[in-house]
Amino acid sequence: MPVSYSGTIPAPWLARAMYQFVPDQNDYAAFKVAKMLLSMNKEGTLSQITRETLAGNGLTTRRAPGAVYHRSDLGMEPVAYNVLGYGEEVTVPEEDIALYGSVMNAQRAAAARLRNVLFTDLELRMKTLIFDTSTWTGASLFTDNSSAPWDTAGSDAITHIKNAKQKVKDNTGMNANALILDEVQFNNLVYVNTAIKGLLSGLAVPTPDAIRTVLKNLFELPHIIVCGARYNAAKEGQDASMSSIWGDDYAMVARVAETTDPAEPCVARTIAWRAMGPGTDMKLSIYKEPQTTSQVIKADMYLDEIVCDAAFGHLMQIDA
Repeated sequence: MPVSYSGTIPAPWLARAMYQFVPDQNDYAAFKVAKMLLSMNKEGTLSQITRETLAGNGLTTRRAPGAVYHRSDLGMEPVAYNVLGYGEEVTVPEEDIALYGSVMNAQRAAAARLRNVLFTDLELRMKTLIFDTSTWTGASLFTDNSSAPWDTAGSDAITHIKNAKQKVKDNTGMNANALILDEVQFNNLVYVNTAIKGLLSGLAVPTPDAIRTVLKNLFELPHIIVCGARYNAAKEGQDASMSSIWGDDYAMVARVAETTDPAEPCVARTIAWRAMGPGTDMKLSIYKEPQTTSQVIKADMYLDEIVCDAAFGHLMQIDA
């Protein structure tokens, strides 16, 4: 059972309402890049089957009648994790609940605010984890394509992506399945790149789904993960300055997890501590604060984001 506190009431109804309330929920890409695994422990090791074990070793498996079988072991590598708590509260005065009650639900608005704060923080952490040139370094893991940036019409972005796919295949023996990039660079591919625009020109109706289908088929990547979330980069009290979280300098071709099977090879995972939540990405609760005549909406996340195997990703610099 998840941990609960005296005087604090779980509020799953707020979570349901919140997902209907926030229109841009799909812009957060962290869980698409690093699919969640639930853990009973706060810290420990995720046992990963090594890519050396997954790949055949080229030895003959032929055996004579009655002879013993060649035997191998299930090679495993531990990847350490340590779940940390992330949380935020919003105070909702009873006066506001009464004042705005005819036009909006103040608790739902508070829940939406909390979701944006916590998910923005998660998205920033995931971007730092994945677009890390200290992890992805050396020719097999990193390519600098900034001399032919993707915001120019003549950039050979198609070859850049296909070369990155080949690097993943050479490193792991397995195919990449995803392109991870910011919304700005996705739009550059679709609306600026001459070669790709030519392929898309044949679409009768260039809907978002149709465009993505063309790109998936072109790159042979079933997942085009467009990271569109923005955050306010201004200091508190200043006018808003909305900035891209992922930025337009980098993109990655990777193998991302498609299941919750911990044995599935992938570039990264998000570990969630089951004991501190309902088994979902965020827990919402509510309690009364008599001294301020308010209700307090509280959100908690208990997560750790880890690189499982850098070889399952190839990082590209695509802008100077």
